Amino acid sequence: MRNIVSVLLLVPIIVNVAFYKDCFAKPPTAKTLLWEISGNGLGQPSYIFGTIHEGCAKQLALSLEQGAALARTRQLYTETSYASIKSVDKSLKEKKQRLLKDLIKPTQYKIIEDFFGKSYLDFEQSQKGDPKDLIASLQIAIRKEATYKFFGRRCTEITSKERVLIAAANRHGIRLDGIETNNDRSNVLQDTSLQAIVDQLISMIDEYLTTPDSVDEKLAESQRSYIEQDIYAMSTSGDAANDILQKPLVEERNRLWISRMQNAMKQNPTFFAFGAAHLGGNTGVIALLESKGYRLRPIFDKPVVNPLAAQPQSSQRVLKASDYFDIGKKKEEEREYLEAIDNYSQAIILNPQYVEAYKRRADLRLNNINDTQGAMKDLNQAIAITPKDTNLYYSRARLKQGKLKDFKSALADLNKIIEINPQASTAYFNRGMLKKQRLNDLQSALLDFNNHLLLEPQSVDGYVERGLLKYIQLADKNGGIADLRRAIYLARINAVKSSSYESQQEVDKIQTILQTMGDKL
Repeated sequence: MRNIVSVLLLVPIIVNVAFYKDCFAKPPTAKTLLWEISGNGLGQPSYIFGTIHEGCAKQLALSLEQGAALARTRQLYTETSYASIKSVDKSLKEKKQRLLKDLIKPTQYKIIEDFFGKSYLDFEQSQKGDPKDLIASLQIAIRKEATYKFFGRRCTEITSKERVLIAAANRHGIRLDGIETNNDRSNVLQDTSLQAIVDQLISMIDEYLTTPDSVDEKLAESQRSYIEQDIYAMSTSGDAANDILQKPLVEERNRLWISRMQNAMKQNPTFFAFGAAHLGGNTGVIALLESKGYRLRPIFDKPVVNPLAAQPQSSQRVLKASDYFDIGKKKEEEREYLEAIDNYSQAIILNPQYVEAYKRRADLRLNNINDTQGAMKDLNQAIAITPKDTNLYYSRARLKQGKLKDFKSALADLNKIIEINPQASTAYFNRGMLKKQRLNDLQSALLDFNNHLLLEPQSVDGYVERGLLKYIQLADKNGGIADLRRAIYLARINAVKSSSYESQQEVDKIQTILQTMGDKL
């Protein structure tokens, strides 16, 4: 049985903002939940993001900016590790059990017993070593019931932002971890009096029973503030009675996290996802990081209103890999790139050999969210499945040459294309350009241009590049001018045929080059 404080930290009393919020902090006024962390010696930026622990799934999907930021990192830190909460520290199991009814006022225990029922209390008490843990469990039980009733009238699926982020991280191979340990969770309320926590529970029971509309109002307000990304509103609303829990549940935990955040960021670019109320205020994570010399830049976005990948309704047929692929293409056409990526990912999960899904996901990762590593992994996987698809080698060579500046490895891909298809004229041209511009292998580049023109004798670009290579780098001025004259002749034919502005521009460009060389035609 997991320690109840671990559950408390998954749905913190204050951070949930369903009942409690930071009522005295002065958070940043920028209306955004996503902040870039840079400076102070960081080689690459990390990010801090404010989450909410329950909400409508359709409203908690990742925005383009959120997904792009996550994709630029190598690890996702939530408040607590989902793996670690499944285990219970030996020290927690060995805690001496104390019964709640022997520690609080009989009248208060009677209120709690009447609300939850004796059998439920006895069961909970038997599982916990510390009455504070039991109280935390009961507070969560009330809040959960109120939350699910509230959302049950408004949406068909309830989730948390953490679950959405974790699912995305798993799809993209991003490491998961938690900023807190089991011991941290077990010690959260150790310095807070049991009676103060009980008083809070009694107040919650009273509010839930006597003014349910008020509870609904608070939930609706907190949900609106979150969707509007209004950190200031989330930080300044709350009840004064909640002050006693502000320090242990928010302020002290924020201070504990900062040094661990610094260590994580030094090792790898990190995406931190903590409850939204942890971000603002003078003792909030943003202010504490700034006090350590980091630069915090707000990133503004507009949350999407649909779930990430398409999900079949219970009354519909189960979607196949090809269905997700088609949905991904549609999302791509609609410029909803992260949703497209997630649908392609789902297609790949259902069919790990789906080469076209790898291709499209690689293209989106590279060109739309700047995920170079993810694009490379997709291309590698696609090539492993279809090792004779020359288009994949072209794409990987461009990535290696353009983004990674790995010219020798790009050359190997172009060599592979020619090995597979000796008639691949474009591969000869691209290899000649690479050797000419990056590898300084000029005689070999000349041979590649020769082969390109043998296969494609009407290639204007082929004559231009071979001509420039001869004239400038191989000191063959006559040969260079001859190639450029041939290029302008072919370009003029193309201009007459197409009557396009671009074709005429090409003629003018070559004419300028020849004039620079002193050739007057």
